[in-house]
Amino acid sequence: MEGKKRIVWIDGIKILALFIVLCNHAGLSLGWGTYLGGMFYVAVFFVLAGYTYRRNSDASLPTVVKKRAKRLLIPYFGFNGFLYVFFAVKALASGEAFAWKRELLGILYSRSYLSPEGGESLMGILNGPTWFLTGLFTALIGYEIAVRLAGEGTRRLAGILAGCVVIALGLSYLPILLPWSLDTMFFHMALIGLGQFLADGQRLMRLYQDKRMPVLLIIVFGAAALGAGTGNLSVRDYGEQPVLYMLATASGCMLVMMLGIWAERHIFPVAWAAAALGRHTVSILCLHLFVFMFVEGGMALFGFPAGSLAVKLTKVCAGYLPGACVLLWDTGRGRRKGEKETRKEGMAVEGDK
Repeated sequence: MEGKKRIVWIDGIKILALFIVLCNHAGLSLGWGTYLGGMFYVAVFFVLAGYTYRRNSDASLPTVVKKRAKRLLIPYFGFNGFLYVFFAVKALASGEAFAWKRELLGILYSRSYLSPEGGESLMGILNGPTWFLTGLFTALIGYEIAVRLAGEGTRRLAGILAGCVVIALGLSYLPILLPWSLDTMFFHMALIGLGQFLADGQRLMRLYQDKRMPVLLIIVFGAAALGAGTGNLSVRDYGEQPVLYMLATASGCMLVMMLGIWAERHIFPVAWAAAALGRHTVSILCLHLFVFMFVEGGMALFGFPAGSLAVKLTKVCAGYLPGACVLLWDTGRGRRKGEKETRKEGMAVEGDK
């Protein structure tokens, strides 16, 4: 959404979803919140991408691919390159073994494992969460192709996306995980389509204003989530009942989006603060495990066990630091730019005199 007005509730939702991510990765259980949040905390980013999706019919497909690559793949390879070099140098300095080829393969393959069941990690340099960037890239390109194939036909696009869901269910039986989330891409495309459906004609806002809809969604989400079982999109796990998992995912995303709208309207200061940080979610996503490593090591020096509650809570709070640093940098850069423009205007006025 660069160059466009930011939507407060969208950026705020990203921070809420990342809170669940940080808690999961820090090993901090939220009880039922962890289980229920697992239904939407990754998927909602795809739905939000669809909500803010705008087709440019004048742009060619290669132009769109280039634009998406700039926004998603440059950060992906940038953060991964940093982590790769850091851990390679660390291994050399300490005399530890470093799996050069395997870690490089993991970056290029962009999956933590080759098998849905796990096994030897391909992304052992604390870069596992970065799979999301390549996953979003392939999903957006796939969705762009689907939109162009459908033309102006809304029903045709809906049919294509319904077929994508069927394909996603079929690919769930593959014995291996495909690179760049190409196996889950079709489900991700459906989530993007859901987001665009909710954006068209202010449909989400109309649903939000219908007092019965949140109640209905809570019932659907609760029932589907209870029967779905735990899932994990990063390893193509759609729970014990994939159809129920997908239903829980869709209804859960809609609920949390409505929660974001409510927060913006009723507790704006909180929503605004979360949104300010939510504009820098990529750095949080890609570097929070790296930050966790230093938190755990630092607190161990003071006698805190790695699995203690204090360490877990500190990890969650510190996980936001990369985003906070980028926010401060952008704020300072914006202030410096404003001061520079003010000086130029002042000089121009003096010249006119």
